[in-house]
Amino acid sequence: MNLVTICFCLNDNKEVLLAPKKRKVGVGLLNGYGGKIEGDETPSSAAVRELRHESSLVAFPNDLDEVAIIEFMYDGQPKFKCHIFTTRLWQGEPVESKEMGPPEWHPLSRLPYDRMMPADGYWIPVVLLAGLRIDGLINYNTDGTAVNEFRFRPLAP
Repeated sequence: MNLVTICFCLNDNKEVLLAPKKRKVGVGLLNGYGGKIEGDETPSSAAVRELRHESSLVAFPNDLDEVAIIEFMYDGQPKFKCHIFTTRLWQGEPVESKEMGPPEWHPLSRLPYDRMMPADGYWIPVVLLAGLRIDGLINYNTDGTAVNEFRFRPLAP
């Protein structure tokens, strides 16, 4: 199972930074910044590396808040475990990259779920709106177009 990260940048206007993916799972759909955890990296150091690589934003592991760990499955087959972070501290301005299209700020209260991965409408409200830290499981159908199952348990703060 691949270990991956996603990092969501949040600003004081209660907005989240998203960008359309140009490669791999979810091409064309909006997402936070992230990718594979490599070698002996910690999840937070991988998230910082990927954030910089995909957006040119510079953050530090201590600036990240781990809000979820979600195992993603397709038709019951484990695919990847994702460590999900938020940050309110970074340096620089986000830019388009080879992996991610033009960055867009979206109000947390009106996220464009129709332009995001099908599971995002399940877990993002729990984590980014309700403020819960979760350990979760999402089971997509075979081709990843629909969510067959979503379950989670809250983690200690």
